[in-house]
Amino acid sequence: MAKTKYISAAQAAKMTGVTTQTIRNLCKSGVLSYQKRTNLFYPSREDVERYKATIADIHAATQDIEQYKHQLETERDTLKAELCATQAKYRERMYNLEMFPKRIEVIRDTLLAVMEGVSHYVDERDCCVTPRELSAVWDALQGKSFEEIGNDMRPFVTKESARQIWAKGLRKFAHVKGAFYRLNSENDRLKEELQEKNDEIANLHAQIEGRQPVITDEKRRLSKILAMSVNDCDITVRVLNCLRYADVETVRDLVKMHRADLLKYRNFGKKSLTELDEFLEDRGLAWGMDVSDIPEYVA
Repeated sequence: MAKTKYISAAQAAKMTGVTTQTIRNLCKSGVLSYQKRTNLFYPSREDVERYKATIADIHAATQDIEQYKHQLETERDTLKAELCATQAKYRERMYNLEMFPKRIEVIRDTLLAVMEGVSHYVDERDCCVTPRELSAVWDALQGKSFEEIGNDMRPFVTKESARQIWAKGLRKFAHVKGAFYRLNSENDRLKEELQEKNDEIANLHAQIEGRQPVITDEKRRLSKILAMSVNDCDITVRVLNCLRYADVETVRDLVKMHRADLLKYRNFGKKSLTELDEFLEDRGLAWGMDVSDIPEYVA
């Protein structure tokens, strides 16, 4: 049996998975060719099948975008966790280096702990400072000569041996400094990578929504004012009661109305209207203004 060229709006809605009203709107807009019989729309079966295929393609593309967005969000969260862990390690090691106690014994223990802490980032042979090397570096900072440093060591060492011990310890401290620089560079790299992921996610949101609204400081200010409850505004009780009868709960509800709309409510006169005129004017608002492009305020 041959298929009919035109089908009912209900059949078309069932085929495409939309409402019959949507089918009628598509016919009116010219997307679907149709015949009209006794005020009923009968769209072309061929056009309906073509529209169904188009919807399937759009749905598949939307699913791909959502899947890719989820993947990027997962990668962003992973990078963010790595960044936080790296920053915590960096702060801990910097704290250990900066908090030098006055007593030399505690200073030695702290520096040795720092050396052990950075062993993951530098060669263990380069960061393992011995107590003799640490003592030689510290004594030299106190102004002692290499001869005095050698005499204080047990067992006794010569002046040249003390200098060599001091030089070896100093080189290991230089490796520690380089390790912290590398750690800081890694921290900066992770920040940049996280920002790139955030930008990609923002672009995907813009693709899905079809546009990316620009929210200015003025719109943020108006958004906060429009979200205010009329009960929290400086409005007299008489006017508040009238607004309650008019189902006006927020300033956004108020500006959508026209001046004449409120005059029909009981006990609302010119004095009350003048009060609301001044209230709106002081905040840069007006009756019947278009607030569709002002986003809802989120505290």
